[in-house]
Amino acid sequence: MSALVVAAGALVACSGDEPPQGKPVVPQAWLTSMDEALAEEGDVGDIPVLRAESGCALVDPPEVGESQSRLSGAGVSTFGETGERYICDFGSPPMTLVIGRTETAEDFEATTLSAESPSVTTHQIEGADVDVEDYTYPNGRAEQTAQILDADRNAFVSLQIETKPGSDLPDGWDTRDTAQLLADLVRS
Repeated sequence: MSALVVAAGALVACSGDEPPQGKPVVPQAWLTSMDEALAEEGDVGDIPVLRAESGCALVDPPEVGESQSRLSGAGVSTFGETGERYICDFGSPPMTLVIGRTETAEDFEATTLSAESPSVTTHQIEGADVDVEDYTYPNGRAEQTAQILDADRNAFVSLQIETKPGSDLPDGWDTRDTAQLLADLVRS
């Protein structure tokens, strides 16, 4: 069984419904949750303060393969010149889900993955391009970062997932699985 089937099946098992359908997009409800969290936090800087007790306003901790992730913390921060983001950090496997928005197209461009980079692969998921960067650090630690973009609103959703060492991911996990997981999360 492929890792993709395992990941999609895990989300179905978690939700009890059919697999998510339709084009994956940046959810307006997630942008609203980010705006509310930013308003509640008040003075926000570029260093995120993640709080486990607040829960993740975007999704419940997802099940990936045989592993039920757990929330490590959630919170908001700014980034770049005009960016704001809401972050949910999970463990087992270690992953970070981010919704963000910038005021300017220039800041948006600086935030997004470049499909022209040799470490980035673009996957088509039900009509949407999902870019995934596969990066290995010199110490052997590896991670994949997937992004779904909304250039009209200068908004994005990204999922960063640690793939090595000692990964809790199913055998054979690849960039398409990471793209599918992000697509399933935004449609859940």
